[in-house]
Amino acid sequence: MIRITDSAKSRLRKIWFNRVRKPGFILRLAVNHGGQIGLTASEQKTSDEVYENKGKKILLIDQELAAILDDTTLDIRGRKKERVLYLLH
Repeated sequence: MIRITDSAKSRLRKIWFNRVRKPGFILRLAVNHGGQIGLTASEQKTSDEVYENKGKKILLIDQELAAILDDTTLDIRGRKKERVLYLLH
């Protein structure tokens, strides 16, 4: 399981609110067609690992990717206007 810092949880909530705001959709950490890990939004699947903050689902990761990312931390870095999410192993 990955760890998500409080600042990353806050950023994920803001991203969902500003870019998704679609009922039933949750941000998902996924591998894109180019092989890079990024965020998308989708509905929850039964095999997903679900991460919550304050009782709300904030991130989904499929089991295969979660196994690869085991023992990593999702955090945020950068200046206020240039903050980005990153994974630290």
